[in-house]
Amino acid sequence: SSSSRFSVPLALPAHRAGWVLAVQTAADMDLKDIPDRWKRFNPETPPYRYFPNRTRKQTLVWSWMAIAGFTAFGYLLAEIVEKQSEGKSEQIREYARQNASIEQVTMIRNQSEAFTQILLRAAGSVWAFRRKRTAASTSKTPSRSDRARPSAAPHGGHPNSKALAR
Repeated sequence: SSSSRFSVPLALPAHRAGWVLAVQTAADMDLKDIPDRWKRFNPETPPYRYFPNRTRKQTLVWSWMAIAGFTAFGYLLAEIVEKQSEGKSEQIREYARQNASIEQVTMIRNQSEAFTQILLRAAGSVWAFRRKRTAASTSKTPSRSDRARPSAAPHGGHPNSKALAR
């Protein structure tokens, strides 16, 4: 066009042509042409993308209703799955009792005991950490800046300086 400042060559790829047109429109616009959208902004009805004419109160109510609805749906779905799997678990238990070898039963028992030991050990370490933390917070321990610096290592200050020098 004769009024535009830039002309788009015909051999330009599509993604570059779009960029050139964007530059062209940005160059043709003046600051006074940009609408002041914030003067039209109403805080009671923000410019939502979906259901654009809703108020904040409606958004709050619909959000809580969605949370309650999806929670109820999830609970009902879990109950249905639980009822369906209850009968199947009996069938699987009976099938395993009749068809599993002694080695397989032993392996399953050992695996469940190992999992139990892992979980007990993890729970024990969590409780030990909590006991240690509460004991440390009740006693008067010096902060990091108050603690004495460890003595220098014999190999130039850093405990691993011999290994670092290699």
